[in-house]
Amino acid sequence: METQEFAVYPNPSNGELINIQASDLNSEMVSIRVIDAMGKVVFNQSFAVEGVLNTSVAFEKSLSAGIYMVEISDNDVVKTERLIIQK
Repeated sequence: METQEFAVYPNPSNGELINIQASDLNSEMVSIRVIDAMGKVVFNQSFAVEGVLNTSVAFEKSLSAGIYMVEISDNDVVKTERLIIQK
């Protein structure tokens, strides 16, 4: 399995905006999901990529304080980073 570089920042975040960077992507479309501690998907969007993703995600409604999982799906590879929201 290939190693994928995947970063979420700022972390901790205030819940309004995060930046996502990923490299060594294999597919043309990747999906980003943000999942809260209860398993609810609070953000889900697909992005067209050419090997690299570098994007900012502004949440429509500021995320509540807590721990979230940020998931990137690239073909059949799913990588997860923990995101902490502090108010």
